[in-house]
Amino acid sequence: MNKSAIIAAVIILGVGGIAIWMTKESSSNSAPKLPVQSAMDFTKDVITKKKEDDQKAVVEQAQSEGSHPEPSKTGPWPVAKTGELTYHFGRMEVGAEDGRHSFTIRNEGEAELELQTGKATCQCTSFSLTKNKLAPGEETQLVVVWQLKTKNEMFRHGGPVYTNDPKNPTLDFSVEGIVDAPFEILPDSEWNIGNVFPDKPARMQATVASKVHPQFHIETLEASSEFVKFEIVPLTEIVKVRDSWSSGYTVNVEVSNEIPPGPFECTVKLKFDLKEHVSEITLRGRKQGNIRFLPTPGTTFDPTTMVLKMGTFQAQTGNSKKIMLVVNQEGMTEPLKITNQKVVPAFLNVSLEPAGEAVGNSRRYFLTVEYPPGRPRASFGPKSPARVTLETNHPKSEGIGFEIYLATN
Repeated sequence: MNKSAIIAAVIILGVGGIAIWMTKESSSNSAPKLPVQSAMDFTKDVITKKKEDDQKAVVEQAQSEGSHPEPSKTGPWPVAKTGELTYHFGRMEVGAEDGRHSFTIRNEGEAELELQTGKATCQCTSFSLTKNKLAPGEETQLVVVWQLKTKNEMFRHGGPVYTNDPKNPTLDFSVEGIVDAPFEILPDSEWNIGNVFPDKPARMQATVASKVHPQFHIETLEASSEFVKFEIVPLTEIVKVRDSWSSGYTVNVEVSNEIPPGPFECTVKLKFDLKEHVSEITLRGRKQGNIRFLPTPGTTFDPTTMVLKMGTFQAQTGNSKKIMLVVNQEGMTEPLKITNQKVVPAFLNVSLEPAGEAVGNSRRYFLTVEYPPGRPRASFGPKSPARVTLETNHPKSEGIGFEIYLATN
């Protein structure tokens, strides 16, 4: 009895890990040969089937949600054609009238095209179709409306339109751009004039500009103090190009050296011709008088801006910093004392102690600011600093005021 010798060749294809076995029997009664599909044809068929399965999955998922028209299984079929799928609206003003854009969808097929809008990516965006069914050659408009509720540097929203075109079951439309504030005031919440010296006024510059409006005017610019003056100068073309402003102004601020010694604060109000809203800025400074501030080793304190930087530290261990005061005590019969204080946050401890004996009318003091151990974690910076405002027994009624930046972990 002749034994059959079987020769096996395994061809392993990269798609699906499928092996094709080819067999050959040595006897004269060998089984008839089966047609063998080439690797190239097999791969092509697998890729085509995967694409069809992916499209079918999208359609079936949408249909299960009740939002996708079902395409014909035998044809003829519609063909959904559109131009742009994304509309770039550039830069728009936050809070302005809703944005609106129309996309065109055309049926270039041989059967009726059915359309159904899906769910928008955001509640701030909605869209609607002027017609949901298109005969061959007809077109419709997809109207997208978006709301400009908040400032957004990367606004991109939209949603799908489902069709019964088997080759384009989903069309994804979107609108994108920048939603920006109508005006920007820099610094944005507070203008710090720094120190005002007895022999000269203090000056600073602020910027009032817009990246939305090509032209606007400052109708009013007023300060609650008679010691403050303003000069409004249009931005140069170089500055506008450099900082991407469409229009704007430089505001030169001057605080007279006639202000009383000690902390200075007033309110600045701005009104624009394009908006009824009035913007308010706090202007702060300090008149150098009988109390002067000096930095001490290990403490970062800027007497020009009156800012104490305590750095970053653990809330569990706390931290403390000392500022040196040089006080002209002419007319004083006792050491300098704190008579009243306002500290934000209230758990910060502030104390004052002499640093040596008086020399003539001058005497030095250490002002200590402590963040007590075990207090809650907190962060205070330029936009929301901690503040210390002190009243003293100095005969000139001179007070002390400064800001604190810190962060705990």
